[in-house]
Amino acid sequence: MVVVAVAGGTGDLGQLIVDSLLATGKHVVYSLTRRAPASAHLTTGPNGKQYSTIVQTDYMEEKAITAILEERSVHTVICALNVDFEDVSNAQLRLIRAAAATTCVRRFAPSEFNVDYDLPDSVLPYPEKRFHVAARREIEKTMLEYTYFCCGMFMDYYGMPRIKSPLRPMYSILDLQHNIIYIPGDGSATMAVTMANDVGRYVAAAVDLPEWPRVLNIIGSQLIVKHLADLAIEARKPQQVHVEWYPIQQYLDHKVPTLPSNEPIIHHFPGGEPQLRALLCDLDAAVGLGAYDIAHVEGSRNLVEVLGDSVEKPMSIEKMMEMVWGQV
Repeated sequence: MVVVAVAGGTGDLGQLIVDSLLATGKHVVYSLTRRAPASAHLTTGPNGKQYSTIVQTDYMEEKAITAILEERSVHTVICALNVDFEDVSNAQLRLIRAAAATTCVRRFAPSEFNVDYDLPDSVLPYPEKRFHVAARREIEKTMLEYTYFCCGMFMDYYGMPRIKSPLRPMYSILDLQHNIIYIPGDGSATMAVTMANDVGRYVAAAVDLPEWPRVLNIIGSQLIVKHLADLAIEARKPQQVHVEWYPIQQYLDHKVPTLPSNEPIIHHFPGGEPQLRALLCDLDAAVGLGAYDIAHVEGSRNLVEVLGDSVEKPMSIEKMMEMVWGQV
């Protein structure tokens, strides 16, 4: 048994990780959250004693964060904050320094759950990656054991809106609600796709590993973009699917249209549709340029292979497509 603290543990992915950790029955698990809890969120630990899983912090004072971790003898910190904003990025940096200042924290996993953020702009044209890079450089200065969890694209996005997912809706490449597919480049780029639920389960299982490599990959399926499109087309038969191919440069210029199912989320972006379009174009450009081919990231190990049959295998893209979009 170890004590695990999940920063952002009440958020989309964070809650999945917390629930998966609690489901093992092996660990004491705390959710670090900015918001005051509406209830105590009591659970029973491995020692049979009840405790509240929720711990409030504003992440503003490093000494206060250190005290929170020390008081609970936290061994492992997993960050699931959405660090695509400067204030949240700074919160993660303070959390890293606070954890390093404790006498109890031994492991830290920064908020990643995507691709190798050290890739150059020519492969990963994503401006907000600088926040992830800053966290990497900060943790590499410490004596903490760390790992970067990489899972590629969340497969959930290709099952929306039909699939049950804690993730917020977003439509990239596939919009099967409208039977539209936009393919970046020639469709030959390889990408990894993984269900968010599977990421939560494998992250929880990784806590038990005797040592953490620099990168732990969690891959449900690895395939080329054209094969993803072919699976979608096959699943939607006999309905017709409209496919358009766009050159990578058009994505880099933010000139590729936004898929129609994204319309309801435009209001979440202060810059409106142009801001959302820029985000999605950068994302799909990264796919087309090969950033989501995570299987061969330097220093990585495949967590699915490492854990073998001790953990239920992740869902494949073939199974998800047929289950969600196949015709009855």
